[in-house]
Amino acid sequence: MGRGRGLIAPLLGLLLGLTGCDYNRFDPVEPNPYANLTANTTPGDLYRLAAAGTFTAGAEMLLSGVVTSSDSAGNFYRTLVVQQDERAVELLLGTYDIYSAYPRGQQVIVRLDGLGWALRDGLLQVGWPADGTSSPDYIGSSPLVRGCVVRAGRFSTLTPPRLRLDQITADRIGQLVTLTGGSFTQGGSAPWSGERTYSAPGTTSIRTYTSPYASFAGQTLPAGAVDLTGIVTSYQGRLQLKISSTDDVRPTP
Repeated sequence: MGRGRGLIAPLLGLLLGLTGCDYNRFDPVEPNPYANLTANTTPGDLYRLAAAGTFTAGAEMLLSGVVTSSDSAGNFYRTLVVQQDERAVELLLGTYDIYSAYPRGQQVIVRLDGLGWALRDGLLQVGWPADGTSSPDYIGSSPLVRGCVVRAGRFSTLTPPRLRLDQITADRIGQLVTLTGGSFTQGGSAPWSGERTYSAPGTTSIRTYTSPYASFAGQTLPAGAVDLTGIVTSYQGRLQLKISSTDDVRPTP
């Protein structure tokens, strides 16, 4: 019961006010008493705090960023990636249809009061606090999510950097990027599901990851050169790219 106490206390009135509402309905979002907030924390600040051994937020910490992921096709599951400048965090919201309230490009402010964070495969995850440096838990409650992730009233056109494969390093983990000039080694013959190799002549390769539960998992990989827009991730020390949907795949000009 003590976990997240700093966030739960100021949101108690909001929770009572939402009694009887359909918590699974994300759009439109009910009026939020915390809408007039000014951010004072960036993803980069959280990484610096984690490096210094701090893993739980104090009062009045307000994170700013732009939404770069979408769960519309099911490849991102109950999480939301928020980026500012070259740093990003993954919010463990634990709810569904997140994209309907927080679409890609939406600028948000996140109330961090009482939340915790930890690095996992190079990406900082934010959620209910856990002991020490272990991974935090999902928030899991739609009313609490609406109270701590606030739309800032602005919308940004996402313009991820266009990069070659040899420009993807561990420093890019969490970033939204567009990979250019490559193709799938199994293009035209294998489905998206699982890990698939994307490579370019004379350079390195990277693997994409698609959940078997994603709506496009069974579709065939595109043949020929394509550009991929997705978020750089890591698994067991190996860099990957994770796309939100096949809308992020374009034939290379």
